[in-house]
Amino acid sequence: AGCTSAMPGGAPADRTAHIAALEPYGTLLTATVEVAGAPRRFLVDTGGGMTVFTPVLAGEAGCALGGPLTGFRMSGERIDAPRCEGATVGVGGWVSRPHTVMVMDINKLLPPDWPRLDGLISLSTFEGHVVTIDLPGRRLVVDDNVPRDARSVRTRFERSVTGLSLVAFVASRHDATDVWLEVDTGSESAVIINEALAPRVGLASAVTASDARIDIRLDAGASVRAPVETSRLIFDGNLGLGAMRSWVLTFDLAEERVWIRTP
Repeated sequence: AGCTSAMPGGAPADRTAHIAALEPYGTLLTATVEVAGAPRRFLVDTGGGMTVFTPVLAGEAGCALGGPLTGFRMSGERIDAPRCEGATVGVGGWVSRPHTVMVMDINKLLPPDWPRLDGLISLSTFEGHVVTIDLPGRRLVVDDNVPRDARSVRTRFERSVTGLSLVAFVASRHDATDVWLEVDTGSESAVIINEALAPRVGLASAVTASDARIDIRLDAGASVRAPVETSRLIFDGNLGLGAMRSWVLTFDLAEERVWIRTP
């Protein structure tokens, strides 16, 4: 067993490594999550903002539905959904604090022929802890240890949905312009750039992923060349699994830091 101490913000640190397998789900990834004493299949989506339960799971978990929550997808599409207060989830033997989850059927946002999921875990699920998403190793690790063999990158964390949602953005430098990319394991694309910003990074305003490439330049690391497309977004850009499948991502959600290890 590992030693336990206090993390900033009052969350107890747990140095024991709690490990969950990342399982292929179409072009995305899921993990087994325990809710209400049973294993469930959840999408692993660092751009998802909140923990999400389907209405069926919320009922099985005994959720008393509360007032509405309002959020926005990266396209600007508005989402309104009820909340469930005081829910907990278990991942690899680690158990979250009681927290607020959004209740909506995420299967409606996925291809209709994909297997149905029970919900979604995001960065806010692990708030106050250190979580590593090892994409080539296909594992998610909660152990509250910061890495020694990866580089810290410039990061901004954004909260929305009355402070309940949590997502991370990393900076990619393009001449005199910083492009802030949402780190999104729930996107199968490589890089999506806001079409309004495209000319500043040498792209046409309308680009599909098949006919253009961009160099991602994170702090102190070699550039990574990846397919790029443009779209109307409510922020600079999105960094998805199409670019990150060989990366190891560590998020310190107490100190708001991110480390990235690339090949």
